Amino acid sequence: MSNKTLRFNRRRVGELQAAYDQAVENNLETFTFQGEELLTAYAKYMLQFLNSRQFMQQGVSDEQRG
Repeated sequence: MSNKTLRFNRRRVGELQAAYDQAVENNLETFTFQGEELLTAYAKYMLQFLNSRQFMQQGVSDEQRG
């Protein structure tokens, strides 16, 4: 297990959502995201948390801020 920090912006949350959706569709207990193995059940709660964060609600994307 590594100590790598996963950082998220809107784009990465979308990428995590797509990877999670694919894992659920394929009945996988784990999947790889940005080189890290994640439990599918844990990713569900990560996505709920990330989608509730202010940066996901704002009109200007992180990429546009520079």
